[in-house]
Amino acid sequence: MRAEEAKRRLERRGFEVTDAPVPRPTLATVSECRRMCESNECGCYGLTWACPPGSATPDECLGIMRSYDDAIVMTKTYAVDINDRKAAEAASMQFQTDCREAAADLREGGADLYLMADGKCGYCEECTYPDAECAYPDMLIPSISGFGIIMDDYLKGCDRDFPFRDGEVEFFGILLLR
Repeated sequence: MRAEEAKRRLERRGFEVTDAPVPRPTLATVSECRRMCESNECGCYGLTWACPPGSATPDECLGIMRSYDDAIVMTKTYAVDINDRKAAEAASMQFQTDCREAAADLREGGADLYLMADGKCGYCEECTYPDAECAYPDMLIPSISGFGIIMDDYLKGCDRDFPFRDGEVEFFGILLLR
């Protein structure tokens, strides 16, 4: 499936889409992002296969990026008071669900893709990490930050802002296509 068809399908599902270059993090940016992850502000560090240290190793992250030809930034905006942690978490989980459904649709259409997004994976009520392999690897959505992508910098390269608005939160996904 070509990027144009993927974008049309994503838009039909309510995503805003932006053409983007395939991210090219470096070992330095992966290390920087992982140091931020270690601070555990989101509360997911060391708890899931989608976030460090359970996610792909730094070298694997770079290899994954090199193996794809096209990228699409996909977003959805939710009316949420960012200070209402419970509502923000619910919106994040809805975004993850929307991303999974979109990825399944694209795969059914023949797309060879890799998807990463904001927020924790959250597919399973309790992640198998670190005791067993991921129970649903096709549903796993790794963290963008864990891949060493600094979204503010990446979005500037796409002529797009990383917005902060009162009463709204925008979640981002990066869809890689071959």
